[in-house]
Amino acid sequence: MEILINDKPYTVNEHTSLSLALELIDIKNQSGIAVAVNNRVIPKAHWPGHTLSPNDKILVIRVAQGG
Repeated sequence: MEILINDKPYTVNEHTSLSLALELIDIKNQSGIAVAVNNRVIPKAHWPGHTLSPNDKILVIRVAQGG
């Protein structure tokens, strides 16, 4: 099935978890990351259990500090 991560298409297996999908873009247990699926923020603790559906749109935001 196809999903979008930050507007880039990816093909994943059915029943893929959000955490597995994020590994496609080298995000695994990094701090300073917020993730939304279809405009709904998913808490980091729920990433492994959140199963994706076809055409889900995932937005990954990295927090940056300025000074």
